[in-house]
Amino acid sequence: MQTIQEVTCHSHDCAVYYCACVLGLTRECLGNRQCLLGYYAAVTAMDNNIGRLLSTLDQLNIAHETLVVFASDHGFNAGQHGLWGKGNAVYPLNMFDTSLKIPLIFRHLGVLESHVQQSNVQVIDIAPTLLDYVANLTFPKKINIAGRSFKDTILQKTNVQSPVYGEYGQTRSIRMNDTKLVTRLTGQTEVFDLSKDPKESKNAVNDPAYWAKRTVLENNMREWFSFVEDPMLSGWSLPVTGTGQLESIVYNRTGHTTKPLFNPVYNNHEITSS
Repeated sequence: MQTIQEVTCHSHDCAVYYCACVLGLTRECLGNRQCLLGYYAAVTAMDNNIGRLLSTLDQLNIAHETLVVFASDHGFNAGQHGLWGKGNAVYPLNMFDTSLKIPLIFRHLGVLESHVQQSNVQVIDIAPTLLDYVANLTFPKKINIAGRSFKDTILQKTNVQSPVYGEYGQTRSIRMNDTKLVTRLTGQTEVFDLSKDPKESKNAVNDPAYWAKRTVLENNMREWFSFVEDPMLSGWSLPVTGTGQLESIVYNRTGHTTKPLFNPVYNNHEITSS
């Protein structure tokens, strides 16, 4: 378990240019013991209730015919990189592994043996995997879906290293094998060699040794997003800051308005919530 000292902000722990431009949650919670206690309290409550669910399946004798999948939608920095929160802990938005990586646990008694795999899969792969696992079905070809089934991966315990992508407003990322590229519409770019730098503490964007890999990643990312993106719905060209999550909704008789919980500041100027 982390101690309060371990969530103290250290600028040397952040490899990129913007770590001083922190948003509300980082300013409010970094080094705040109550926030840390609240985080672990939430984890404990979730763990206890998942245990209750699994125990009930066992008691009803239906665990062997029930597939349980535990996942999440994003990671969380509890002091890593001097941040508190996910991609919107700073601005411009970050794509650190601690913000992106999630747990993905499958439980099916009598079918799946206990083991751990180090494979690169994405949340969008879960739907086709469940369809394939439960009914041996695939999505019709006329449905344009970017996800792929990894049923064989979990059944055969084989690791896969397919490209994985991330997107948050005007920030996008791709990871192929152990190299990650982060790009932004505003131009700031990061390259990380996760085999040598798993904590993403050194931005290798200006290292000539990675220029060829960067080109491959850029081309792959451009092709993939052109396939999945709906230009009418894309947030790529919108001023997304992630600060909308730091607002509460205040209801009154005439309707409702939003009220900022924190006042996000970037370079001493307020930024617009989105």
